[in-house]
Amino acid sequence: MLKKGLHFGHSISQSFSKELTDLKLLQLNIVLRMGMPLRRWLHGLTVMLEKEAGNCEIDKLRAICLFEADLNWVLKMIYAKRMMENARENDLVPPELFATAGQSAPTATMAKVMFTDHCRINHRNHAVASVDLGQCYDAVAHGFCSLALQAFGVPIKAVKLMLLTLQTMNFWLRTAYGEDKQAFGGTPDDPFYGISQGAGSAPPTYTASSTLAIEAYKMKDFHPTIRLQSSGASR
Repeated sequence: MLKKGLHFGHSISQSFSKELTDLKLLQLNIVLRMGMPLRRWLHGLTVMLEKEAGNCEIDKLRAICLFEADLNWVLKMIYAKRMMENARENDLVPPELFATAGQSAPTATMAKVMFTDHCRINHRNHAVASVDLGQCYDAVAHGFCSLALQAFGVPIKAVKLMLLTLQTMNFWLRTAYGEDKQAFGGTPDDPFYGISQGAGSAPPTYTASSTLAIEAYKMKDFHPTIRLQSSGASR
């Protein structure tokens, strides 16, 4: 990708060789132990995908970043698989988060309806915000994010690897007119933040950060509790 001499076909071919696969895993483990990204990982390709077939209106497109395949594999393995498995086994994810395994959209909708009905009945001020996760991902502060990921059991070197990559990455834009000749991005002195739409680590990282925020509010008793009269179960 981006004139670096490697493409996904090389990874497919390498997977058929045990020797090359062992060598690749050794390289990735060294990178994780050091907490420093490979130089070619610091390039991402930003594209706009159609949410609705045939609709090219700018506000109807989804911006997503395509990462190097081995980088995204590492992010998915560490965060989406191992971290989230550990979180579920240790019951770290609060029931207020519905965008996790075992939850469903109808359950979230029902909780929202019950909450708004409860507030109306008791004449309490309340608000419901419908926001796009793309903007939420951009708003994640890395200091807060690092604490959340470490609380979920991720080694500090793995956290450093992901955040340093995102902070200093060069983003290249591709449209129907071609690929941009000049990238934009951050530097160690002026880093980019957010967790990037398209990264395999983004959804689980947002879950960890949201968990920390929710638990902080609950410690201060800034939350309502809805209890079912029939079973006594609470939300």
